[in-house]
Amino acid sequence: MKEYAAVSLYLWLLFGLFVIYRAVLQSDERFSLVAHGMALLNALALGKILLIAKELHFAEYFKDKPLIYPTLFKSATFAVILGRRQQA
Repeated sequence: MKEYAAVSLYLWLLFGLFVIYRAVLQSDERFSLVAHGMALLNALALGKILLIAKELHFAEYFKDKPLIYPTLFKSATFAVILGRRQQA
């Protein structure tokens, strides 16, 4: 549970910064509680997915390969998962 909380908190901070960045670019002076709430929900969902993938030994095929291969594979896979979550 501690690991899930740490991962989710990190992701929430990251997604929250994206919300703030978007508001600055659009010159929006209002604090969007809905956008920050969605950032929290996305962080919780992606944190759960990351921990499940870790327990299932996701990308075990790349265990003996150079570190760049599993890193790129995991990054691309989670980007697709998160992208599909954002569109829904």
